[in-house]
Amino acid sequence: MPARRREEFSQKIRREARKRSGGRCERCGKVLWPGDGRVFDHIVACYFGGRGTLENCQLICVDCDKPKTRNDQKTIAKSKRLVQRHQKHLQRMRLKGQADAQARHQNYPRRAAWPAPRRWRKA
Repeated sequence: MPARRREEFSQKIRREARKRSGGRCERCGKVLWPGDGRVFDHIVACYFGGRGTLENCQLICVDCDKPKTRNDQKTIAKSKRLVQRHQKHLQRMRLKGQADAQARHQNYPRRAAWPAPRRWRKA
């Protein structure tokens, strides 16, 4: 899966998310005062196709953001490993297919059309 370019939230989306949350963390409900650590977070990570829309935006506190970010990073790393493993598997299968074709060719070489074997000749 190719990595998507990160889409930041516009000021309008941030303002709407702030209104929607009512000044509270959308995960734990902690009151977020101006100057406190608050994060506008992608619910679905950009790597997995998350867009910079209001539906994908949540206002959360720093305490909730750290474990979520750690979990997202683990999931993204695992996804990358699986993609690489799958690509290596496909490459091995392609090479195996070529090797099988070469082995078949070596085991069953083409016969010359002429002279035809005796049993094919008309008497």
